[in-house]
Amino acid sequence: MSFSSGTYSLPAGNPVVTGTTISSTTHNNTESDIASALSTAILKDGTQTCTAAIPFVTGVTTTSTTFAVFNTTATTINAFGGASVALNMGHASGTNTVLGATTFSQAMTLSSTVNKVTLTAPATSATLTIANTGSLITSGAYAITLTATAATNVTLPTSGTLATTAQLPPSPGQLTNSIGADVALNNVSNYFDGPSVAQGTTGTWFASGTVSLSDSGGASTFFAQLWDGTTVIASAVSATAASQNNTISLSGYLASPAGNIRISVRDITRTTGLIVANSTSLTKDSTISVYRIA
Repeated sequence: MSFSSGTYSLPAGNPVVTGTTISSTTHNNTESDIASALSTAILKDGTQTCTAAIPFVTGVTTTSTTFAVFNTTATTINAFGGASVALNMGHASGTNTVLGATTFSQAMTLSSTVNKVTLTAPATSATLTIANTGSLITSGAYAITLTATAATNVTLPTSGTLATTAQLPPSPGQLTNSIGADVALNNVSNYFDGPSVAQGTTGTWFASGTVSLSDSGGASTFFAQLWDGTTVIASAVSATAASQNNTISLSGYLASPAGNIRISVRDITRTTGLIVANSTSLTKDSTISVYRIA
């Protein structure tokens, strides 16, 4: 039997010449050779088992609803090529299912233009493991949602960190500060800064604070504003009797602050007013706190 690059050649004695005496040897050898050749061909009805690897150079195509099924008792099925060869699994609208333990030694991309990619544990004790320094990353406008029907949804190790990018408040997400000494309000035309925090200019912040006020010179009126040096978040007015403390509390939220969020006060009556730091001996008489909410 002679095959050369998939082309069959008749054995010696062929083709026959008209008028030649029939030879049983030539005839039987030819039929035996053809039978051997047919026995090595792959049958289209799938009834024959291949005995060696088949090098499909240009790929395999089919119109069947089942593209390829590997039914084997082998522990490993290898699908690989050169360094730039990709293994693509999928189709336009159906579901791609990988059953059992599957190891991808190189980067694997799960994507879909139709719906979503679902990772489902086949048993109650099954896990999705990202080994070493790998990452589970989502991009675009959609997030990764972790859910479970059990009482514990997500279990984190006792060490390490759960890192987030841009969506949750950075650390620290909350700040608080109190003035350490009285602030003199010695110009009736000016606001003077009381407690403030350096929260940065990113995100949306909720701020709340209180200032304690006093004027030893007599009854006075105070203006106060919660702001970032540019945008006023909240404001209020309060009046005090001589040498008596009063308080103003302000709160509100601001996106992308231009500067430190603070409470500033103006004594519009006298130049002897104060933002008081510690008349209670608790050191928190004039305090501001902020918390990032977005």
